[in-house]
Amino acid sequence: MNRPLQILVLSADPARVRRWSQFLADRDTQVWEDASEFPRDRAPDLIVTDGSPGLDVSAGGSLLEAWPGCEVGVVAIAPASLGDVVLPADVTPRELRLACRLLAEVVRWRRECHYGRQLQQALSQLAFTDPLTGLPNRRAWDEQLRARTARGAGDTSSVCLAVFDVDLFKSINDRFGHIAGDEILCHIGRRLAAARRESDLVARLGGDEFALLLEGRNAATAAADLEALRTSACAGTPHLKVTACIGFALSPVLPSVGLDALFEEADVALRCAKLSGRNRTVAARP
Repeated sequence: MNRPLQILVLSADPARVRRWSQFLADRDTQVWEDASEFPRDRAPDLIVTDGSPGLDVSAGGSLLEAWPGCEVGVVAIAPASLGDVVLPADVTPRELRLACRLLAEVVRWRRECHYGRQLQQALSQLAFTDPLTGLPNRRAWDEQLRARTARGAGDTSSVCLAVFDVDLFKSINDRFGHIAGDEILCHIGRRLAAARRESDLVARLGGDEFALLLEGRNAATAAADLEALRTSACAGTPHLKVTACIGFALSPVLPSVGLDALFEEADVALRCAKLSGRNRTVAARP
């Protein structure tokens, strides 16, 4: 660790605290003798304790709760028996320093692993999230479709795939600017996400095009739900009132061969909605 090793020494016996602190004090170590004085914005690297009453450093214990999710090493000195390292009551200065140095390396490794997992999760989240709206992006949409198709064997619930497109969006960008256009898309994305059922999938495919996957609806219910989603998404848009079209296709069961054909049918229905006057929801022809 580049910064001084941060060690919190805790005991109800002030004499033990002073003795252990003296054992550990050097230029590469900063020793704290009072948990309340330790900075709240970071966790200690190690806690050295004898497990006095009120000093619970077990998993989920009261002391470690102060730094949730942080890797903190615990050196337990008898009579304490719970810790990463357990030492006798008559531990020597050399034994205590060596135990702390070795455990500090373990803590450093644990923290690096924890940070690596967090970074991997963050990068994965970014890879599957549309940066403008916060909705799942095209990659996430494709992954979800593959996952739902994979589970399709024996699934008898109906599936409805819909494509949502803002009417005359290019002219909105040309007239009001791309910042205004982005604000409108964010508004629509939030409204679609808020109005959907929890089991429904909403994604932004790109530009002003969104996709929706609804399950467990018949044709009439799907049409009614999609029309409600369309009108809700277009309500209260900033800068100007906008309209949109939805084209959708319904299958009575989840297709085992994938949803590409259903998507194409929904896309054709969307084009029919555009050509027939816009501002409407149109079902694919059976």
